[in-house]
Amino acid sequence: MHKQCTLPKLLTCHAPAIDRTKVEWVDNQACLDAIEAMPPKGLGVLAVLDSQCKFPKADDATLLHALRSSLSNVPCFSLNPRKQDQFVISHYAGPVAYSTAGFIDKNKDTLNAGEG
Repeated sequence: MHKQCTLPKLLTCHAPAIDRTKVEWVDNQACLDAIEAMPPKGLGVLAVLDSQCKFPKADDATLLHALRSSLSNVPCFSLNPRKQDQFVISHYAGPVAYSTAGFIDKNKDTLNAGEG
């Protein structure tokens, strides 16, 4: 998605009349995939969260276990060794820790009429 938004704008800047400085950017697609991937491409954080919400006895610990199982081979995903309820996604700007506390309950919230 970021290539769809960024590259066309950069290409427009290549027009002869526009003075521009070359922009260096980090390809963040692996990180986006770790969050957004859906079958058949794999399971990202959101897909794992959605699947856990379908199990009546799922909790924060089962979510973390499912994330570990599904994303263990993804380089930008890791577990926080200091906090048992956290996983880490290494974004372009550095690692960001996410606590699974309440993830399932928050994901089950429904929108009120007119909010969607």
